[in-house]
Amino acid sequence: MSGLVAVTGMRREAKCLGGGLRIVMSGGSDNSALAGDLESALQQGASAVLSVGLCGGLEPGLRPGTVILATTIADGATHFACDRRWREAIHRKVLVVEGPLAGSDRILDQPKDKTALRAATGALAVDLESHIAARIAIRHALPVCALRVIADGAGHRLPPAVHVAMTAEGTLSLPRVLGSILRQPAQIGDLIATGRRANTAFSSLFRSLRLLGVGFGCPYLG
Repeated sequence: MSGLVAVTGMRREAKCLGGGLRIVMSGGSDNSALAGDLESALQQGASAVLSVGLCGGLEPGLRPGTVILATTIADGATHFACDRRWREAIHRKVLVVEGPLAGSDRILDQPKDKTALRAATGALAVDLESHIAARIAIRHALPVCALRVIADGAGHRLPPAVHVAMTAEGTLSLPRVLGSILRQPAQIGDLIATGRRANTAFSSLFRSLRLLGVGFGCPYLG
């Protein structure tokens, strides 16, 4: 799978992918670093770009664990089309909900923020990496696809710790989380609920990727 480049934000997401492909990862919402690393990866040669991992729900009723297969990816007012042939291949193997996906440069931790983005873009869900992946893949004339699993629904509130928890290497920083809890102990309930929902999403992501098998449904790998 040397021709497939995967874009994600967490090491745990990357582990779900297994080996045999190049993975570009950026923890802590560092989109500038992600863009630079992806440009470097594509300059070495690539056949396709896959954005993969967790996301936040924008459409009410979509529960944690729901697999979203993006038809388009919104980057502000710009909407990038995901590759139809690749989407059809994924749809044949995995139970998905297809529709628009939105990118964001920051974590949306409040339901009102999710509602606003849904109204502005029509997207079903939002993540921090797909708009970067789509923008750069299209610039390189490469097919792009985004497979994301909802971790928090449209009505779920995220605790303050989520803003400091992730390191630049895409790992969870326990000292940062504990520090946030000490400053705002009232968030503990939301933090536990967020962790449970994330575990549900990771299980769904791992299962979906195993169903797709080698190449993750991409028809352009030769």
